[in-house]
Amino acid sequence: MLIIYTRSTDDLYSVDLLCDRRDHPVCGQCHASSTCADLDDTTHRYNIALDDWKTLLNEQIGNPRSYCDAKPNSRPRVRKDLSKWTDAEFDKLVDAMFVMRNTDMLRGQQLYGDYFRSYGYFVAKHVIASTDTRGDQGHYGSHFLMWHKAFLLEFENSLLAIDQSLDAVP
Repeated sequence: MLIIYTRSTDDLYSVDLLCDRRDHPVCGQCHASSTCADLDDTTHRYNIALDDWKTLLNEQIGNPRSYCDAKPNSRPRVRKDLSKWTDAEFDKLVDAMFVMRNTDMLRGQQLYGDYFRSYGYFVAKHVIASTDTRGDQGHYGSHFLMWHKAFLLEFENSLLAIDQSLDAVP
């Protein structure tokens, strides 16, 4: 089943479902408050109460949190303003960046693990994204913040692979 359209009116949702077979198991079978109408051979539209909608989602796709087996973060990253860093903290940051700048990817990953990236990697990644023939992939759009957030997270992970005593990037 694939939900292809939803629209709410009051406490009901109108939903189009793209079914993999004509006799969809949820159409009027398990939800007494739903009404179903065939739109074509593979799509059904039905109205369903909000509580039943939540139940349907849980039955069909499960609780999204149940799929994640990651352990809770025992050491959350706290980003302090750079002006509040001590000299020792700043020196550790510069030292880790120096390692990134002077260590190639292969050697760095052997020494520091899979999260290591060389400084040149980040320069190349940014240049490639900026000069893509399809258009700038990192700037001039709604994706700007998300692209740079992911870019900085990868940079931070590389720094932390080198020196785990760093809390986070400023």
